[in-house]
Amino acid sequence: MRPWFIAPVAPSAVLASLLVAACGGDEGPRATDGGDGTDAPQPDAPTPDAGCPTGTPDYPLLYPDFGADSPPLPSGGRLDGGLPAFLWGAATAGHQVEGGNRASDWWAWEQMEGRITGGDRSDDGPDHWTHYERDMDLLVAGGMNAYRMSIEWARLFPRREDFEADPMRPDVEALARYRDIVRAARARGITLMVTLHHFVSPIWWLDPRAPLDERRAMGFASDRAPEDLRRWADFVGRQFGADVDLWVTLNEPMVLLLAGYLVGRHPPGIVYEPGDELPLRVVRNLIRAHAAAYDALHAADTVDADGDGRAALVSVAQHLRPLYGLRPCSVRDATAARRLEHLNNWVLLDAIVRGDLDGNGDGDLDDPGDVRADPALVGRADYLGINYYSLTLVDGSVPLSDLIPGLPLETERRTGLAHTDLEWSIYPGGFRVVLEEAWRRYRLPIHVTENGVADATGALRGRFVAEHLHVLARAMADGIDVRGYFHWTLMDNFEWSEGFCPRFGLYRVNYESPDRTRTETDGLRVLRRILGEGRVTATLLAELPPYGAPSVCR
Repeated sequence: MRPWFIAPVAPSAVLASLLVAACGGDEGPRATDGGDGTDAPQPDAPTPDAGCPTGTPDYPLLYPDFGADSPPLPSGGRLDGGLPAFLWGAATAGHQVEGGNRASDWWAWEQMEGRITGGDRSDDGPDHWTHYERDMDLLVAGGMNAYRMSIEWARLFPRREDFEADPMRPDVEALARYRDIVRAARARGITLMVTLHHFVSPIWWLDPRAPLDERRAMGFASDRAPEDLRRWADFVGRQFGADVDLWVTLNEPMVLLLAGYLVGRHPPGIVYEPGDELPLRVVRNLIRAHAAAYDALHAADTVDADGDGRAALVSVAQHLRPLYGLRPCSVRDATAARRLEHLNNWVLLDAIVRGDLDGNGDGDLDDPGDVRADPALVGRADYLGINYYSLTLVDGSVPLSDLIPGLPLETERRTGLAHTDLEWSIYPGGFRVVLEEAWRRYRLPIHVTENGVADATGALRGRFVAEHLHVLARAMADGIDVRGYFHWTLMDNFEWSEGFCPRFGLYRVNYESPDRTRTETDGLRVLRRILGEGRVTATLLAELPPYGAPSVCR
């Protein structure tokens, strides 16, 4: 998982002024141009009336009614033939939980001063590489039957020459350990979903220490990326296809773009300059790389591991958020929000489902470089992987370029909603919004590949789990075809640039203990009770305390 942000993309001094300008009061439309500080309405904001809400919150939010039992949720049992009735699982990413992935871009990034909050290092994490057997037992003890994991490219191929050799020469010990992890899961009846690229690349493919002009041609900025991902997918599919049918090629590809190529908080650490075409090239390469990996997995994985008649089901894990204008009475805010929603949520999915590639991200397919129903892209998703965490508000009065027509606010408190330790609004209504829109647009089965909450004190997770599963149950009862739910995450981990402060785990990790002791959280107990009762009951919700005050990781 990853903290989502299109956040500040301008130099720090300019950014500070933008953030000050973006702060408004709670009385309706206000000036946000950083001028004299008066409260004059924006030029494009109509006078508030019955159709233009005011007050706090002053934009449309969906508040679910949790006063009654949810509809039934599917069980974690087995159908005839041994297939899971539904996948109830937890998700991890290798670099965040394993330790020792030292031939990767992220390991190098961690060694660079100021890149990680508190100077944390992934090597000091939960050490899943050693304790994987125990972790599989904990997953089963939590009532779950599925596990989403990643296999680390840098770990299996720490040297370019081994990856490019024919035949390929993987690290023998690393390959054996991944086979052990897969066997441990299968022995416990756990269905696996495997991610090929969860933000982390071999350092020979992307070196964040390289000069800027070299970084601009590395990784997904290189036109070699699709062929490299095809080769990687072919290898993993052949090695693990007998035990895995569910595949994720790329985790949150648009977040990879935003964090690495717009705000510079992930490798390769590039900060966007208005007019730069690099981000659009990266988007195109991400799309083409997924399509190449999709085809490779379907060719390499020919064994039906679970007996459902399909040897491989392949997609991406896409981070979806509802995006709303900061002030609903502002045409400018609403327009910017719609444009950014298109870019963040739908550009990539439109390409891999429909084959429609919006080459410049402007919302139409009428420009040079745009493609409709590209046969090399269309139908390259067998399901939709959806990661959901929160909403985003967009201030359209702060356009950063044609590509980014407004400033998305990652820690916006004007919602009046409870907040997580990362200051994200807790908004279960948005879960329904993204599920409904994804189903309406694509009519593909859905796996919720991530959903979770940063909560170090235990004041949030139990209610978060209950409310979001209540929303999920209603969505499914209304006909949205959801096949699985993977909570982020099984145990506390290394949360990228935020280090170890954000605790997303169903199991809390004691990083000070030699064996990294895991302790179950209230969130795990709530999840287990819901799975046992087969629904989210009003009794459970009445027993859970309101959201408490979060701790803060920033």
